[in-house]
Amino acid sequence: TATKTYDATTTSAGAPTVTGLAGSDTVTGLSQAYDSRNAGARTLSVNAGYAVNDGNGGTNYTVSTNTAVGTISKAALTLAAVTATKTYNATTSSSAAPTITGLAGSDTVTGLSQAYDSRNAGARTLSISGGYSVNDGNGGANYTVSTNTAVGTISKAALTLAAVTATKTYDATTTSAGAPTVTGLAGSDTVTGLSQAYDSRNAGARTLSVNGGYTVSDGNSGGNYAVSTNTAVGTISKAALTLAAVTASKTYDGGVTAAGTPTSAGLKGSDTVTGLSQVFNSQNAGTRTVSVSPGYAVSDGNGGGNYTVTLNSASGTIAQRILALSADTKDKLADAVDPPLTWTLNSGALVSGDALTGALNRDPGEGVGFYAILQGSLTAGANYQINFTNGQFEVLPKPFENPVIPDIPVIVETPGSIGPPPTIRNDLPLSGLPACKDDPDEQGGSANCEPAAAGGAS
Repeated sequence: TATKTYDATTTSAGAPTVTGLAGSDTVTGLSQAYDSRNAGARTLSVNAGYAVNDGNGGTNYTVSTNTAVGTISKAALTLAAVTATKTYNATTSSSAAPTITGLAGSDTVTGLSQAYDSRNAGARTLSISGGYSVNDGNGGANYTVSTNTAVGTISKAALTLAAVTATKTYDATTTSAGAPTVTGLAGSDTVTGLSQAYDSRNAGARTLSVNGGYTVSDGNSGGNYAVSTNTAVGTISKAALTLAAVTASKTYDGGVTAAGTPTSAGLKGSDTVTGLSQVFNSQNAGTRTVSVSPGYAVSDGNGGGNYTVTLNSASGTIAQRILALSADTKDKLADAVDPPLTWTLNSGALVSGDALTGALNRDPGEGVGFYAILQGSLTAGANYQINFTNGQFEVLPKPFENPVIPDIPVIVETPGSIGPPPTIRNDLPLSGLPACKDDPDEQGGSANCEPAAAGGAS
């Protein structure tokens, strides 16, 4: 009887016993073997090849061999994972090869591999993967297999989130329509909620960065990645802002200010324009152009630098200022110098600094009678409309003087003849003469007085 541990052979270390030798005869080369190399309950038999040493080639004996029971125990086979490190790749696989201890003979183990206990980054345990085969001719039954683990590490993978170059027109926000790129994802991992933004909302050369708030979906709350973000260059162009004057009209007042507030179109967000006003292109009456006044302020947090401003004009009218004047009534005596012609302002007013220039005139004539006093060259300029009421100028007859009758002899003509009338002088000074009367008898036969003259000058 013998027992051994599987060693991939049928050999037995046991020595068969010999019974029946005579004298000094011997048996040499005796050995025994198992009926199979495989582990289990076995039968031990005496191997051929022994020699009976009896001096007669063994013919002195009738040899019989007896078997015995035996056992081959399973051998210990150790499969040991080895320490390994890798970068996260969304799998548990390890490229390292486990070690094998305990194989006997030409037996082999195929399909050996090891794996991490989790795919996630961090300190891990490496174990022998199932699916290996022990090739011992007995379906692996000749071995008691034990597996050993090892320590391992899965390092975080590099994940790069890169902003992309983008351009937009100013809209009072830092948002960008561009989508950042993703480099380094493993397996079916994803990144959601990716966006990018400008470093300022203001127009100009800008830097684009990846916004926070994205989610790395890797089954480990993003812990399998070392995330780096890359910036990109961007540009925010100025927005178009139109400030448009509105149609306006007024009466001439000596200034260019125009009522009405210009409109604005193109403001973004909560931006405003303050101090908007408009002016006429001239203070003078007539058809005018209304323009937006300088001095407005674009409140955009950038001194107005986020806008390209276009100014639109509008049509306007400045009406003439109306003055109502009337000529004052004037008179004079015939052959006297006209008095100054004057006028009265009945309504309206001149703008400070303006003045009426020129003079009134009257219809020509020196004969006793009435004449119209006209506007003449009186004017306040093209910014005024003068509604003028003509006045009345009266030339009055001169009062007659008492005639001076020369002391001349009375010539008595021949009856039937009439001499020339005496000469009546009326060329003496008026002072000291009595006023004429309509009664010719009281004026020594002179003509009736003319009406009293009235007149004035301006």
